[in-house]
Amino acid sequence: MMSEINIKIIPAEETRFPSMYQGDYYYEKGSKGQKVIITATESGNILDDRLVALHELIEFILTDHEGILEEDILAFDQMFEKECDEGLHPKDAEPGDDPRAPYLMAHQFSTLVTRLMLNYLKLPGHD
Repeated sequence: MMSEINIKIIPAEETRFPSMYQGDYYYEKGSKGQKVIITATESGNILDDRLVALHELIEFILTDHEGILEEDILAFDQMFEKECDEGLHPKDAEPGDDPRAPYLMAHQFSTLVTRLMLNYLKLPGHD
């Protein structure tokens, strides 16, 4: 049973996969059971970092609810990253935008919420 969700904004060198993600979520064993760690990589803009963390939190909630396993997400992301290295996708392509992604709908919904937040905040340069 999950008992805790931790959200952290961390330096790039502390991320699990620095080349793959601006944000991440994964399970970790804690003293009171399983917990979820949600991270956003520091960008120098705290609001952007918080929006990345929000995206990851929403994506986690949806994938967890849908029963999509972290291992399946990670396996897909690693395969996608390898395909990027082979030139099959642009380097800045998002694995969650690929129609094959097991978490496609969760990623798309999370992106929509992030865009709604950006619109609400009326941030210049974030159209």
